[in-house]
Amino acid sequence: MKNAMIFAVAILLMSGTAFAQDETKKEAKMEQKQLKKDAKAMKKEGKKEGNEMKADSGKAMKKMHKSMKNNS
Repeated sequence: MKNAMIFAVAILLMSGTAFAQDETKKEAKMEQKQLKKDAKAMKKEGKKEGNEMKADSGKAMKKMHKSMKNNS
């Protein structure tokens, strides 16, 4: 009986840890999506204003997002 209780507690703790990891992954994915969205808007704004530096920065941010996405 004692072993069964210890086993049940261990499973409960492991499932809680897995849930916390999933939440962290979701948050990271949302941050990456927001970064991509911001980069796209920055690139578009830069082209619209004729500001090459801003457009290039947007491109660089997009590339950074892509590399982050591939690494995760």
